[in-house]
Amino acid sequence: MKKVKATFLICFFMFFLYSCFSHDVETRIDQIEAEAIKNKEMMEILKNDIQSLRKIILDVESRISNLESNIERIRGNSLNNERLLNEISRLSREIDDLQVRIKELESRARFSEIGSVKKIPISEAQAVGLISEAKELLLKGDIDRAYEIMRTLVDGGYSSYDAKFVMGDILFRKQDYRGAIREWLAIVQDEKTIKDKEILPRTYLRLSNAFLRMGDKKNSELMLQAIISKYPESPEAKTAKDLLSQLKEQKR
Repeated sequence: MKKVKATFLICFFMFFLYSCFSHDVETRIDQIEAEAIKNKEMMEILKNDIQSLRKIILDVESRISNLESNIERIRGNSLNNERLLNEISRLSREIDDLQVRIKELESRARFSEIGSVKKIPISEAQAVGLISEAKELLLKGDIDRAYEIMRTLVDGGYSSYDAKFVMGDILFRKQDYRGAIREWLAIVQDEKTIKDKEILPRTYLRLSNAFLRMGDKKNSELMLQAIISKYPESPEAKTAKDLLSQLKEQKR
């Protein structure tokens, strides 16, 4: 009897252990299956996210490609624009040169017309008025018109120290330094006979500047020294001293 009870208890205990184990196993299986489903869902989400990101990358790459194409096109346009600007600048310079040439030819044409009547005498009053007009035009910067007026006087046979002085100023402004020097030297060569002595220091000062523009510092200094020695009380004497000091300083 005792053996039967013992056997029964052993069987019952084994059944109990089996039931507990089976329950744990089923529970674990359920958990694993649940995690597997969750992982599968997560994988689907991740796949969808990856696909979305790939689409975004493709879109961005396409935009980058378009931008690069635009950059190349813009770069090409910039080079073309630079070439065009250089060509326009070159043509503008040519136009400026041609306009200068046209003015010179127009002046020559007018001078030719003047030459046909240059023997008509010009009165002193007319000459004084024309010289005054030329001076005003020179102050306003209308060098060509001032030159035309003075050529009218010269071609009309009129000559005076004041006319030579103004003509020298005009030629100097036209950067014809040799021509200016020629006009001004004609004044100082008659230094002893000129009644209007005030014109002489002004002429020497202009001669100095013209020689300096030509790179002839020696003669430039001689003109300044002539002012200081011959006309020490003139307003130009102080200017001559300052300029002479500057020239000597440059030699050091």
